[in-house]
Amino acid sequence: MNKFVITGGPGVGKTKVLEVLAAQGHPVIPEVARTIISEEQHKEKINADYQPILPWTNLEQFQNVVLERQIQEEATLNKMMISRNSFPFLDRSCVDPLAYVDIGNVPIRPDIYHLIEHANYTKAFFLHRLPAYANDPQRKENEQDAMRIHDKIYEVYDRTG
Repeated sequence: MNKFVITGGPGVGKTKVLEVLAAQGHPVIPEVARTIISEEQHKEKINADYQPILPWTNLEQFQNVVLERQIQEEATLNKMMISRNSFPFLDRSCVDPLAYVDIGNVPIRPDIYHLIEHANYTKAFFLHRLPAYANDPQRKENEQDAMRIHDKIYEVYDRTG
């Protein structure tokens, strides 16, 4: 099965591109990290004692959760009836967590390279930075950190082939 990845740093327009592709009938897997952040923020909101798993509180644990959920989401593609005229697109992939843990200088599960190799991504499209950058409740990086992440993501995709 063909799997196309849309990637790049925070705020480059990945979500908007995937919204257009979904509107055209392509199966889309939204950004897993953003979904998890939103879920964790909601759990914290309804239970003040809850310790959320967030990138700014526990990057190592967060990226391992992201990787596990990414694998689960990609597995759902095998169960989907995908027409010959559409292709699945992913907002990021199992490669992206490598950039975040590299920058944060934290470990990630040792089988990540095996997982990437067996993910069988067809092609990755790397979106270039937009002229403006904005934060939101799930995207807390400042513009300089977003640039660093963007460059690191490019580096890890290049490194992993």
